[in-house]
Amino acid sequence: SIKKHYSDLVSNVSLNSADIICLQETWLVKNQDLAFMKRESYSITTASNGFGSGVMMYTKNDLQGTPTCLITETSQIIKLDTLNYDVITVYFWSNTAIDDNIVTLKSVINPTKPTYICGDFNSNNATKLEKLFVSLNDIGFIALIKSNQPTHEFGCTLDNLFTNVTTMD
Repeated sequence: SIKKHYSDLVSNVSLNSADIICLQETWLVKNQDLAFMKRESYSITTASNGFGSGVMMYTKNDLQGTPTCLITETSQIIKLDTLNYDVITVYFWSNTAIDDNIVTLKSVINPTKPTYICGDFNSNNATKLEKLFVSLNDIGFIALIKSNQPTHEFGCTLDNLFTNVTTMD
């Protein structure tokens, strides 16, 4: 939760210089007071559907971009739309149909624009995970964490980063 790990966020030197910070599984409730999470020079956008879920995005105040939220029963998404690129942060509820979540995610993606997608995809099922990888690959995205590289202590790849950017300038 963001409440539990806020001090970690603030004390991380690398994050203090970031233009964008994406967090998942924030455990915030709708319309929660965010005063305790304010950071100088940053705006906050949240999308939550109750305890155990949610995403949050900090963006530098001088960053030109428009954040939008999409909340469904099984997913929460924030998309930051800038002139040159998009950043999308995702939380999928575990034990839900991946097909619906993929459709929701693809509805906010502009595959012709450089895009970075990060999130907690909560898929400990190899078949569901493969569907996600293939579906995003079909529109030009690559996974930066391969499906055989666990991001969870029980050996699952729950969290990932995807991009359609093939070169870094």
